Amino acid sequence: MRNSFNLPSLPKIWVNYFRSLSSKESHKPPPGLQELLSLSSCNYSPSFSLSILGVILGPLILLFFIPFYLIPNIYSGDEPHYLILANSIRFDRDLELGSDYEGVRNGSNRAGKIFTGKPLDHHTVITISDSNGFSKSLGAWHDFFDPDHRARWNIPKPPPLPQKYNEKSARAIGWPLVIAGTSLLMPWISVESLAKVLSHICVFLTSVFVALVLKKRGASPTSWFAGGLCIFLGSSYWIYANSAFADPLLGLIVASSIFCLEFSVYPIALACLMILGAWVKFQFLPIALVLVVLSFLRYSSKTFLKIIIVSAGGIIALIAFNLMEYGHMSPPMRWLQSNPIEAFHYFFVDPSTSILIRNPWLIAVLTAFCLPQVRHAIRIAPSFWLLLGSLIIVPLSWGFYSGGYCYPGRLILPALIPAALLFGALFDVAEKKSKILLCILLEASILVNFAASVSDPRAAWAPTLEWLGVLSSPFLN
Repeated sequence: MRNSFNLPSLPKIWVNYFRSLSSKESHKPPPGLQELLSLSSCNYSPSFSLSILGVILGPLILLFFIPFYLIPNIYSGDEPHYLILANSIRFDRDLELGSDYEGVRNGSNRAGKIFTGKPLDHHTVITISDSNGFSKSLGAWHDFFDPDHRARWNIPKPPPLPQKYNEKSARAIGWPLVIAGTSLLMPWISVESLAKVLSHICVFLTSVFVALVLKKRGASPTSWFAGGLCIFLGSSYWIYANSAFADPLLGLIVASSIFCLEFSVYPIALACLMILGAWVKFQFLPIALVLVVLSFLRYSSKTFLKIIIVSAGGIIALIAFNLMEYGHMSPPMRWLQSNPIEAFHYFFVDPSTSILIRNPWLIAVLTAFCLPQVRHAIRIAPSFWLLLGSLIIVPLSWGFYSGGYCYPGRLILPALIPAALLFGALFDVAEKKSKILLCILLEASILVNFAASVSDPRAAWAPTLEWLGVLSSPFLN
């Protein structure tokens, strides 16, 4: 009997196609899963399984928050700029950031504790207002004040600035809006700490959705637990959980969207997730288009129409916002094309930045699916590869593929989510020796990411391997 494991077969037409290729018997769960289901019906109660899960998860969650205890403040990159915007929304009720940056330089803590009293590059767009109150964008702050930036991207020197101008965020405002909105409900927590707590919650929920997809697909507890764990503790998401970057929220959007598509549920929620993704990062728009195509294949025509109407409303609101704030329909950041070969080398080949080095379980996924017997046992729909491909191609095409100053591999993190589904599925088709190897790679991933998450970011964020195996003293104690 041939073992098979459908993961994730997003559109029904592909499910039916694959099932037509083989007999019903070939679609029974793997023998290990059959034995577990048999054990469940005889000697295993759901309440007992939940209690065991609670006992396991408790210490893991405590381990998950250790970096937050050791390094409670943000470090650098885009983090202070997200905090400045979140604080401006929370306390000033506006998006004008020029005075906020000046305030930080003069002693405000709106950019985080360690940036108090320090000058910062402004991640803003220079705008002026016409007589009707509409904004017109003059260019990014770096176009006017950063000659190196202009030289790198061949940007001509702009004309002198007028005496009176505004500074609006060059970053999408979705993530700062979430932080500011939550801060209204929890005013006793500083915006800086709240941003980190929300990032932890997003990463944890992302791992939950990965586990749920595998579980509802009939995977064994070992499979869905491993799939969730490799995101929760075994991936670079652990480092970003202890940050104020927007990437943990974007990961949650991708994971929950896969869940909705996989089981044809919550279509309005799926539409809202696509809208939120576009508001969190404008680079999510191509991925949102792929999700629209997959929803057309997955949902009924009537349901798909609802998704389109809700999504269109969110995109129209985003366009209207851009027109009001920046004077044009497009996002405030211009699209800068990368060299895809250089980006590929950065993400996968260069040992100092490769996600394969920092997430060793990915090596198992890549090598396993090069084997015909694995591809035969775990049948994957073409739509799954379409989604995974979009999550890889978009960061390969973005000019700032390195993500600026940050822990390496940030912009390709969403691709780890479908990869984690494949990794979890391997546990249900692998032989005993192979499962041991999978466990070793997962444990190595946890150790690598634990080392990075508790190390001095000045070492861990640098594109170097010096920090591996050396736990630097947290610099913010």
